[in-house]
Amino acid sequence: MLQRIDDDAGLSKTGNCELRMAWTTVAVLSGLPGSVENARDFLVSYGRMKYARPLLALLAQNADGGRDVAIAVIRDHASWYHPICGNKLRTDLVRLLELPARSPSDAAELDFAGTSTKDAQA
Repeated sequence: MLQRIDDDAGLSKTGNCELRMAWTTVAVLSGLPGSVENARDFLVSYGRMKYARPLLALLAQNADGGRDVAIAVIRDHASWYHPICGNKLRTDLVRLLELPARSPSDAAELDFAGTSTKDAQA
């Protein structure tokens, strides 16, 4: 049913950010095929913290590959986000993945500035 709605209305490709965010959230929560990839596309197209934080939190808790996508978006597109948004996303993701905030092997990988997380928290 959701796929038919998307096919008819084109919600996963709409240029209206509010509609796309709402649709992407519903799609990911319902497990609609392709929804994680659509969420990734949205996250790398619209860099507002208003959309990025809740959507990455949702993906980080998703067992259908969403967690890997959330990590990859932050790791691969870190420089694209505003520094304040980027730091918030990194902090959120570390918390959501239950990684120690100062673990050099895990948290440093998610650091935006290329420095260790320990340096970023100082």
